[in-house]
Amino acid sequence: MLRAFLTIGALQVVTMLVMLVRTKTLAVVLGPEYVGAMAVIDKLLAVIVQTVSLSMPFAALRFLPSSWLAGPAEFRSLFVRMRNVLLGLVLAAAAGALLMTSWQPAIWGDELLPYHDALKIGILSLPALALVPFLQNAVAGRLEQNRSMRIVLFNALALTAATAGILWNGLAGYYGAYAVLGTVLVAVFNRRALRGTAKTNTSRVTPAAFGLPKAIWRFSGALLILTFVAPYAALFVHYRLLRDHGAEAAGWMQAAIGISLSVRAVMGTAHSVFLTPNVNRGGPPIDRMQWANRFQLLFCLLAGLAVPPLLLFPTIAVRMLYSDAFAPGAMFVMLFVLTEVLTLISDW
Repeated sequence: MLRAFLTIGALQVVTMLVMLVRTKTLAVVLGPEYVGAMAVIDKLLAVIVQTVSLSMPFAALRFLPSSWLAGPAEFRSLFVRMRNVLLGLVLAAAAGALLMTSWQPAIWGDELLPYHDALKIGILSLPALALVPFLQNAVAGRLEQNRSMRIVLFNALALTAATAGILWNGLAGYYGAYAVLGTVLVAVFNRRALRGTAKTNTSRVTPAAFGLPKAIWRFSGALLILTFVAPYAALFVHYRLLRDHGAEAAGWMQAAIGISLSVRAVMGTAHSVFLTPNVNRGGPPIDRMQWANRFQLLFCLLAGLAVPPLLLFPTIAVRMLYSDAFAPGAMFVMLFVLTEVLTLISDW
């Protein structure tokens, strides 16, 4: 377990370094105002994705590991149906959101009107935003955590490469570049998830290609509210900051939240690509619970070693990850970091 944990951690550290380049570039080129506006747009897109995806990425971790052990054909059949449902939902949501944004720009709030073009282009990235985590979890569902981590890494590279779009058309250019790169990655990751499986009837566009077991619908429905609340709360906080204190203050707060998200990225990915698939692969419940307890003990040990420097020197962390212009947000780093750590400890 320690070897798997360290391998996942090493890949995630590389991913974090790639994302550091992205974050630093955005902070220096855009400044607090546009980073704050970008935070609101990102949270709005996250709310749309989390709502229409019906928890399919979480359902992939819950149901695909056991189907993989049952056989590649069963895995492919279930995976394709889940993917088709998710793709249909997110394409419909993207079309609807784009129409509403073009027809009534103020529907998302007057505060976002100055960033209307960036929001419209950002909506085009909804399919990639929804399908990348689903495909990552699907590969983890094959009990291939290292391959799943490579998806995380390549997505980080795409997000970082998309910063070049800023030179073309500012914030709208960034979202446009990722919409293209993300679509390419989805096509590649989809082939990776299906590697080693034979085609089934669900690969054809028929009603059967969208039929899912009732257990998945029940699971997705039960999680829908929980998966919606977190991004909605984040959107509410950022929107209120944008409305009441301006985009610059929203950028300062994004810096504090960004530090905590780095902690989740480095330490929390093992939960989705290693812990959850193995807990859901089957076997006696007591054995799986004992395995999960060992995982969490190891996680707590590593958290105790890695997190204290961030709590003791938050200003240094903000300046390294962002810039001096974001230093006012350092006072909130401890709150968000501790929240993420406690969430990860209880998140199994």
